[in-house]
Amino acid sequence: MTWQQTLVFLGLAVLVVELVRGKRAPAAVFTSVAFAFILLDFVSLQRALQQMTNTGLVTVVVLLLLSVVLDKSRLLEQVAERLVSGGYRWALVKLYVSTCLYSAFLNNTAVVASLIGPLRQSRQHAPSRLLMPMCFAASLGGILTLVGTSTNLLVNSLMIGRGLPGLHIFDLFPVGACIVLACGATMVLLYPRLLGPKTPAQEQAWRLLPGSQRAGGFQAGGPHRGKRRPAPAFAPVPGRDRA
Repeated sequence: MTWQQTLVFLGLAVLVVELVRGKRAPAAVFTSVAFAFILLDFVSLQRALQQMTNTGLVTVVVLLLLSVVLDKSRLLEQVAERLVSGGYRWALVKLYVSTCLYSAFLNNTAVVASLIGPLRQSRQHAPSRLLMPMCFAASLGGILTLVGTSTNLLVNSLMIGRGLPGLHIFDLFPVGACIVLACGATMVLLYPRLLGPKTPAQEQAWRLLPGSQRAGGFQAGGPHRGKRRPAPAFAPVPGRDRA
């Protein structure tokens, strides 16, 4: 291994460590490592500038901006209310199909961030029975098209950079559709049993419980069912005057 390769591995190791620590902004860490490679002449300035204007990166940024616009509008909130209406299994089918289609053309992270708020305010089904299927649907929908995930765009950019023919937007659709249908059928069949029914009122009461009581299992159907919950440490004594 040459000294250039050693420095590159050290730079990548420092990059990973700093990202895991989370004490510095990711943009500053990436910029510092890239600038160091340019100063050491590991990467030419022209090559670095070309990567900054990468078409895949620009596409990801545009899709994120589009997701922000949809998130700020009331469209998603109105659509989410209709998706979760009806029985749980039927609501799960509508949520799964819509999220997959939504995620096929927008960034997965933006899709999840946009739908979390409306689903948490659902009055017909507990959020705990909706959020996990929605997250899985967003991840699976990203494999349907080229713009579904940033990884697909990155691979496409690398292929074009090496002189290979690029991917078309629906080249991944045949394989992705089979995976989405298989996972969707499994989810619709098993999730109503795996995620037991819980009303939004029970969900809200569970969130309001102190952490010690939640850890102790004081919930409907839990091991402490029928037992009295411990009184607060400073509960007022009956018959004693209050200040």
